[in-house]
Formats: sequence, structure tokens, C-alpha cells
Amino acid sequence: MKLKDVSPVETVRRIKSLYPNTLILVFTSLKETVYGLSILRAGARGFLSKKISGATMIEAIDKVYNEGYHITSNFANQINKNIDLQ
Repeated sequence: MKLKDVSPVETVRRIKSLYPNTLILVFTSLKETVYGLSILRAGARGFLSKKISGATMIEAIDKVYNEGYHITSNFANQINKNIDLQ
């Protein structure tokens, strides 16, 4: 699904501004290397590829609900590299 005239990042920002307590887990075909960090900064609690298994999705939902965030180990490494560069 593509949102007309609104980026995924802006969509997350709008949802969080209207419903600040909402836990957002983005399920998308977008590459986490391109959008992941921006989506997390906008207020999402996780970022999942559409290529994941059902079990992984359930685990991610559980982690967001109980622990606050879900990110893959590859994405965590990318975040660490990004922080190191700043």
C-alpha cells in the first residue's frame, strides 16, 4: 500500500501526534537501510520486512508490546554504525 502524497515517515509522525500512546510497528516492503532510522525517529517502535515469517511477526508484536521496541540485529548494527559516524 502506498499512501498518496504522504511519506511513511510523515504517516508515523501524524499517527503519533494524534495518538501519542499508540505503539507503531511498521510492516513494509521498504528497505530498513533507507527508511528504518527515520521511521523510528518519527515514533515507530519497530520496522519489519514483508518477507518475515508469521512467527517472527508475532515475536515482534510481543516485543513491542512488552519491551517497547523490536529491531533486527542487522538493523541494530546499522544504527550503531550511524551513531558512530555522527
